[in-house]
Amino acid sequence: MSMPQEMTDANLRSIPSGLSGIYAIYHDFDGEIDTAYVGRAKGTPGSCIKTRLQKHFK
Repeated sequence: MSMPQEMTDANLRSIPSGLSGIYAIYHDFDGEIDTAYVGRAKGTPGSCIKTRLQKHFK
């Protein structure tokens, strides 16, 4: 499990390809972290964590 990181192009490039698992995208609206989206990546081409986060980033 890794620590939350800001969703930047550089951070997304550093994620290894082919990872499967659960990921979450958080937003800080008023000083408290609110979960905005939770997803699951299968680890297949087009559905690994890196690819899924890149699609959300765009």
